[in-house]
Amino acid sequence: MMDPYKLYYTILNEMEIAKEDIIHYNAEVENYYFSLVVFKTKYANLFEPGDQVLVGNIPGTVISSRGGRLLVKFGKDVHFPKKKVSIRDNELLISYLVQLELLERAFNTGGVVDYVRGFKIFNHNALDLFFKDVELPPLSQRVSVKDVELDEHQNKALNSALDLNDNELLLIIGPPGTGKTRVISKIAEALSSRGEKVLVTSHTNRAVDNVIELLGKRIPNDIVRVGMVEKVSKEVRPFLLTPQVRERARDILSKIELEIEKLLDEISRGNTSPLVYEKLSEELEKRNALISKISEEVLKDVKVVGSTLIKSQLAPLTNISFDTVIIDEASQASITLALLGMVKGRKWVVVGDHNQLPPILKSINDDDEVAKYSSFITLIEKYKHRSL
Repeated sequence: MMDPYKLYYTILNEMEIAKEDIIHYNAEVENYYFSLVVFKTKYANLFEPGDQVLVGNIPGTVISSRGGRLLVKFGKDVHFPKKKVSIRDNELLISYLVQLELLERAFNTGGVVDYVRGFKIFNHNALDLFFKDVELPPLSQRVSVKDVELDEHQNKALNSALDLNDNELLLIIGPPGTGKTRVISKIAEALSSRGEKVLVTSHTNRAVDNVIELLGKRIPNDIVRVGMVEKVSKEVRPFLLTPQVRERARDILSKIELEIEKLLDEISRGNTSPLVYEKLSEELEKRNALISKISEEVLKDVKVVGSTLIKSQLAPLTNISFDTVIIDEASQASITLALLGMVKGRKWVVVGDHNQLPPILKSINDDDEVAKYSSFITLIEKYKHRSL
């Protein structure tokens, strides 16, 4: 059984190794306004609005990148003692930090990272599956649904998923070519049709997109894909949360963003008036509040949400829980990655192939040791009787 402390320090080591590959971009502080800071840098065009960055060791979000200037909003008022700073992409580090935070909150593993997100563990029983000896009954077949598009084995998986009680687990062994994506989409559709809220998730965007694309042909009005437009497939983009939010708040949002654009143009031309920054800060807060409110409404209304495991614990999904969490390609997802999604659900369907490659861990050279960190391999060894 995996020791949570050992797991914690392995992730910490992985993060330190990852830091070595992150490029540092030189910049100069040009102007401040509380939590808003303008940086002059020849690398501004490498960043886009919404990018998560680290300036020194302080996390922030890029608001605009134009005219050789980068406008970054931080979570609190900041001050940089030196004019010259280093800017890094923070997205990769966030993926490690959120896993470390999960273990810190669950096991008080050491307090090495700061709590910078509104992380929530909705169901501690998910943790017990990995870190305790949990007795689960054999799979039952009380439900009997026959989908003509599925074969006998796939229908058995569908019925077993529909038959899950709270805190129960279904493991589906799905090597390539066995139709696992179709089975996952059928399970999600069937669960949603009886009123359940379902999270479809994986460690890769591609796996999530494959399922959402199929669901888009059957229940297009009841799905949302959470993620950045450039990271999802073209077929799935119509189901992204952002366009749905914009459609609901089109008129008000357009007015706010027009004002923001005018203010950003002034800043890019070198206008450093405090009044400009004050007005921009107000408009950004107004826009963020509106987007947050509408996002909550959209996510509350739909039954199926697709996101990566990391994104499932970040805004706007932080406060959203689910009846069933379905994880695809779990063999390559580490225990902590899988748990990011699992702690948000009451029941779990975990799909993988224990003969596939385990997670990539640069700090461990032994393949057998690496396999111990795989969520699917761990679960299949402990709960073989819950697999199909």
